[in-house]
Order: sequence, then structure tokens, then C-alpha cells
Amino acid sequence: HLKLGVLNELGLEEGLIDLIETWKLRHPNISFNYQINLKGLPKKLNESISITTYRIIQECLTNIARHAKAKDVDIYIHFLKKNASSKVIEIYIKDDGVGFGKTHRDGFGLSGMKERIHEVHGHIKIESEMNQGVTLKIQLPLKRIKK
Repeated sequence: HLKLGVLNELGLEEGLIDLIETWKLRHPNISFNYQINLKGLPKKLNESISITTYRIIQECLTNIARHAKAKDVDIYIHFLKKNASSKVIEIYIKDDGVGFGKTHRDGFGLSGMKERIHEVHGHIKIESEMNQGVTLKIQLPLKRIKK
């Protein structure tokens, strides 16, 4: 794993805000609307969850900038404590870009993102149609849920 100094320095929530604000400056033609609420997140969060969350947002922003031709992007990142044994970081990202159809093949970015999510036993749902943008719904469990 590549260590991210920004996460050690700022923490996950502030690190994500810094990441998105930097992208807003670099891509003034895209309207970024975001809400991040990680209140209640355990102080000693598993490093792989922090890095995975950060890298997912980073990859999504890269994909949007390179491929989507989007004008509007919505990003919601929340910590949810469903019950004593189920705590997750939920990520919702939607853009209004060109989207992709059913015959789309994942590139390295999306494949890598899926791999990261599965490594931490998370889930991803991708919805897209041509000219309808892309919606990603991701759940990252803070600890493995026993089945």
C-alpha cells in the first residue's frame, strides 16, 4: 500500500475535502457538489479503509475529468453505523457526462477501483447509459461482516 501523508496529516474527512477542493480549482468548467460526513468514524480507522476511500474518490475524479465530459458532479461520502456490528462508509458519486453502454469494458482505473473495494470486502454498483452519465454506489465495511 502506498502511504498517503495527507491522510496522516489531515485525517480522512479533511483529506477528502482537500482532494475535492483541489480538483474544483483544476477543473473550473465542472460544478462539484459534495457532502462529506464522517462524524463518528472510529479514531483508529483501518489504514486500508482510509486509503481505499481516498483512492476511490481520486480515481472517480480522474475518470470524470478524462472521459465523462460532465458539467455537474455530485459526491456524497457518509459514515453509517447500521448496528453494533455493521459500520460502513457509503460513497455516492453521480455525473451528468457521456456515460457508457452495456458493451463498455472497464479500463485500468475502474478495474483497479473494483479490486480495491473487493479487497476490503466492500460492494460497488455502477449504473450508466449512453449520454446519461454514471452513478457509483459504494459501501466499504469498517470491519468484515460475519455471514
